Amino acid sequence: GLINRAQGLHEGQMLIVQVPRDGWGDKGPAVTTHVALTGRYLVLRPMESDVRWPRGMSARVRREQEAAVAAVVREDEGITLRNNIALAADGALAAEAERLRALWQEIGKRAKEAGKVAVLLPAPGLAERMLRDEAPDGGIVVDDRRLVAELAELARRIAPDLAGRVALHDGR
Repeated sequence: GLINRAQGLHEGQMLIVQVPRDGWGDKGPAVTTHVALTGRYLVLRPMESDVRWPRGMSARVRREQEAAVAAVVREDEGITLRNNIALAADGALAAEAERLRALWQEIGKRAKEAGKVAVLLPAPGLAERMLRDEAPDGGIVVDDRRLVAELAELARRIAPDLAGRVALHDGR
């Protein structure tokens, strides 16, 4: 197959891959070795080594963020900045980069322990995607007690600035 023809690989070698798109119909899933771990403000690409800025970002915002980004970037990894980087509080970018690096280390540890084909990190659920991608300015109000608890715990881990802004709507 394709992997066997890839340069430097041999049959039976274990790889960490990401499935960015599930299969549907008669199409198989998309699989890549270019792993990307997405946070609120940046995407860590541990198998690459460059910095990518959003196309639509203004030159002014980019100038304002360059020092913070330079302090976070390492030579042995790639980082893609997300448009909402301008909303990041002081230290949030560095904290997120460290959280994503720790996640990548954990994935590597899980891969070594598994020793075979295994899901090392399940796809994020709706609650996690909402906290990560929507970045609400106000707060999050839901009418399900379990979801409030789930969102509060997730916010504590991945969006600390939203941790105190998850509330239960208890009326009609």
